[in-house]
Amino acid sequence: QAGTLQGAVAGQSAMFDSDTGFQLLNAADSNSVHHLAAGFNITARLQAAGAPGIQQGAFLRLFMFPLTQWELDPGPCDAICVPFDGGRCGTIECVVDPLMPMRFVSHLERYAAIKLKMPTGMDSIVGDVSHTIVLANLSLPSAALFPMPLGVQLTSSSDEDPDYILSKGYIAFLGHGSPLWEGRLLRTGRYGSGPRPFVDQENLIYAQIRFGASLWRRVNASSAISSAAESHASLQIFPPAGFACHVEGDGRVSHAHDSEEAGSLTLGRGPDAAFDGQIQTLLLLDRDMDDFADHVRGSLSVQNGDGSWRTSVGRSPCQYVLGPGQALHAGQVVLIALRIVNPSTPVSRSSKLNKWFAILEGSGWLPPDAAYRAGLDESWAFTEPISSPIDEGLWVENVAIMSPISSASVQPERFNFGSQHFLKIFFKVNQDTGAGGMVVVDAPLNFMFGSTCEVEEFDARLYDSTDVPGSTRPLPVPKSCQGDQTPSQKLKGPSLNRALLQVVGSFRAGRTYAFRIQVINAQRQELEEDSEYGFYIWTADSNGFPLDGSEAQVGIMDSQSSSWQLYNEAWPHAPSVYVSSGFLHPYATFRMYERLVVNDLTVPGENLVTTSIRITAPADCQFLDPAEGGFLPPFISPEALLLDAGSLPLTIDPILLNSRQLTWQSLELRAGISYGFQVELKVGMPSSAKEERNFFLEVGYEQQVSQRLGGLAVPAPPVRAVVAAPVGYTSSHAGAQQNTLTFYFHMTSDVPAVPGSALVIQADAGLQGMSLACPVVGRVV
Repeated sequence: QAGTLQGAVAGQSAMFDSDTGFQLLNAADSNSVHHLAAGFNITARLQAAGAPGIQQGAFLRLFMFPLTQWELDPGPCDAICVPFDGGRCGTIECVVDPLMPMRFVSHLERYAAIKLKMPTGMDSIVGDVSHTIVLANLSLPSAALFPMPLGVQLTSSSDEDPDYILSKGYIAFLGHGSPLWEGRLLRTGRYGSGPRPFVDQENLIYAQIRFGASLWRRVNASSAISSAAESHASLQIFPPAGFACHVEGDGRVSHAHDSEEAGSLTLGRGPDAAFDGQIQTLLLLDRDMDDFADHVRGSLSVQNGDGSWRTSVGRSPCQYVLGPGQALHAGQVVLIALRIVNPSTPVSRSSKLNKWFAILEGSGWLPPDAAYRAGLDESWAFTEPISSPIDEGLWVENVAIMSPISSASVQPERFNFGSQHFLKIFFKVNQDTGAGGMVVVDAPLNFMFGSTCEVEEFDARLYDSTDVPGSTRPLPVPKSCQGDQTPSQKLKGPSLNRALLQVVGSFRAGRTYAFRIQVINAQRQELEEDSEYGFYIWTADSNGFPLDGSEAQVGIMDSQSSSWQLYNEAWPHAPSVYVSSGFLHPYATFRMYERLVVNDLTVPGENLVTTSIRITAPADCQFLDPAEGGFLPPFISPEALLLDAGSLPLTIDPILLNSRQLTWQSLELRAGISYGFQVELKVGMPSSAKEERNFFLEVGYEQQVSQRLGGLAVPAPPVRAVVAAPVGYTSSHAGAQQNTLTFYFHMTSDVPAVPGSALVIQADAGLQGMSLACPVVGRVV
């Protein structure tokens, strides 16, 4: 009968056919790759290499590669034997065995081998007889899987005389994600999106990747090592559209321990260990308190014979190509420094298009011309990890590309250490925030907003009445204001130097918003030399994701690129600063200059004191050039002349730093002596307010902290101007006999109700017969 042993040679062992000994019959692609899905089956035909064949009671063992990626359900498994052409096969025994049984450490056992015992009464597999076995309901691997054969071992009924081959046909698991895969970006910088997150900037982003599949570049051992014999394998990191990506060198992240002089570094231990947005801090966190750093910094080698990032220069994606024989293993973690060129337009973190992906590409066990990919779908997108004590506040799934705030100012009421006062904040919005938008104010280290910050509006007359682009508006209904910490502050102490102000409505593009917020200045002993010293303003959507932000420090006036400093208030008494006329008169209307008077300026100490002085004028005011008569000796009243008690003049003229600032960068003043001076300025017509109108006097602004003598903010007097004065009319035809004009106007200062006060309307000479109709159309506000 078919399958009867014929011509058996005593002592000869059974062997698989070298080509089709174990041939997979599952549905496969053109490369004979069977792609796995949940509850998958393995169907394979067995073929012997001749006598004595595969006999009843023989053992088959299937080894699932890679061995470390499989964890089959231990114990009995489902298997059947389908006989050849009406022959006999019977019931096959199937069990999942540990790969290497361990007597004492059972958690190290790997269940990656399936043991089959061929049925009793089975027709021997020899000659043309080739039974088929089916293994059903197998569990999936723990990671994605590039095309791999199965390892198959045949032994006799006494489990001896092994023969081993690889299956004909392959299995792969690539289209369903990977439980091991993880991709995420480190939250760095002030805004959590790297140190340079603005449009068109080159940014530095740190990506942590845990490989979701084993990837290798196979070399054909049967031929000379050449490009034709090598498979292809690469890691590719895809930022969103519009980004360019490259990696310098091996992309390795530096560590403080890299220096031989670093000595012993202290780990940040405990679940509340702070992270300040710096990569070095990440590498020293030990939140689980096991005395080891929580986060590794594995890198990808670019040594001779290994892979290279060279193909990624200036391109998207960043691509690492493995060298011959090199492998990346499932579960391996690397931390890579990515050099990113930001897009030329802003990108919100809330955007559905702001997705980062990584893919692994390789041919697995196949020839080089067969390429398979794991990734580039939602299951391989970067994600923000589920909150845990180890990862809290560290990682994000994407970064924001921000629009720089072009117009902003932060002005103090008080300059001295430890003072509680209100900051005057103005900022222009570039992008709508949507409902529930936020504005965030970052103060220098050790400033304090409090857990619930206090916010006020300005006098209503400061704001424009119309909500149009270019106007200055109050906050759109504040909802809450909470104190928080900037990243740097988290390692410096408990001060809440960040204010998170959320509104009910939306901050709208093109508008300038203005408000006041209470703050306590840092104490003298808390002031630290800090490269990030200064005030920063940024907007965010309702999720807190940044939109617009300050590229540099926000100044005391709109065009200034450095913030105001703290002063000691060491002078014996504050100087007197005022405008001699009591008002600011626009030059275009009154044809007169204003005079700013500074008297009783006194410095402490002994003998001569070297210091510096800076005066800042309000918006719409310009200092006259001192070289052209704009700097005058102090005003001395007749009474002071009689008592010889006036202020002494400064002996050095100031420098016109810009139209709004005069400076004495270095001058000597005698301690205890009162000095004074006058400067002339030209007042322009007021426009929409972009900062509050104040004069600022700073003494010692160029000196070290201990020699900053004092700073003073003086509200400017009202501007005598009529602004926002549109004119309505009933006819625009030349020579019209009757035309009704309607006037609307807004005054910036009060007009006293005394004889001689008047409203003057002056027309061109060609307009005749004008008369005023009463009552006046309009309303008083």
